[in-house]
Amino acid sequence: MTKTITIFEPVDINVTKGGRPSYARGSGDSVVTEAIERSIDEMQDQMTGFIEGVQAMLAKGANVSGEFQMSQVEVQAQIGLEGKIGFLGTGAAASGSSQITILFERKENA
Repeated sequence: MTKTITIFEPVDINVTKGGRPSYARGSGDSVVTEAIERSIDEMQDQMTGFIEGVQAMLAKGANVSGEFQMSQVEVQAQIGLEGKIGFLGTGAAASGSSQITILFERKENA
């Protein structure tokens, strides 16, 4: 049996004749929540790929930081309904979001 994780995402709705809209807390926008099951293995692969990419960016950035040293970097990743993990782009409108905060801390011997 494959273990899964549920991802919830708000989705815009159109109110039909006689229908009653749902509202997200604190939002005047009409939304419903869609739930999708994703395999944990698939999500682990997405997370591993994301972290490897961020680590590669940080390694290159550490080489050009001059007299300063990065000791910690905090990254917030968004989880999309399709199960992809990444950064939320500038200008993207999200009526709700799930995020994972990842804290990279420099090793003592580095």
